[in-house]
Amino acid sequence: MTAVAEIALRRRGPDSLPDSAFLVSFLLALQILVSLAKALVLFGGLTPQFLIRFSADIVLFFAFVYAVLSFFRLERRYRQTLSAVLGVDIVISLAFLPVGVAGVALGFDIVDFPFVWISLAFDFWFIFIAGSILARSLSQPLIVGVMLEILLVLTSMNIGQLLAPPAEQVTVETA
Repeated sequence: MTAVAEIALRRRGPDSLPDSAFLVSFLLALQILVSLAKALVLFGGLTPQFLIRFSADIVLFFAFVYAVLSFFRLERRYRQTLSAVLGVDIVISLAFLPVGVAGVALGFDIVDFPFVWISLAFDFWFIFIAGSILARSLSQPLIVGVMLEILLVLTSMNIGQLLAPPAEQVTVETA
């Protein structure tokens, strides 16, 4: 886990991780557990929308990384890149979890100021580090990796909205 934490701080690259299907599987299982815990603690439960979006995000992430690495003919770096991004996502999620729990305990609404800004800071940290990992895996400049990661995030958001639109709020007016 030290290597993953150092990748999250940009001290190492994905090449410092082993090329292991077991590591990818382990980190994916851990990522699922952390995401489920985060949804339960911060959002009060699991919704069908969350499960659909989370599943779509995972499938899109695996396909996107493979497609990008294939385009650059670097498929051999696939498992290391997956491990690095999954590991960094776990580290950043675990760093955010105490902040989120404290916010909920203090009565802040998850979708209001200042909580949203703190959440955005963690999201930008992840985008920057995941972009850095992609750039290193592709042997390209940092801006290329960050742009690819932004493309993945925007695509993921749009697909999530299409597959599982937010539930409409029903209000009842009384006379």
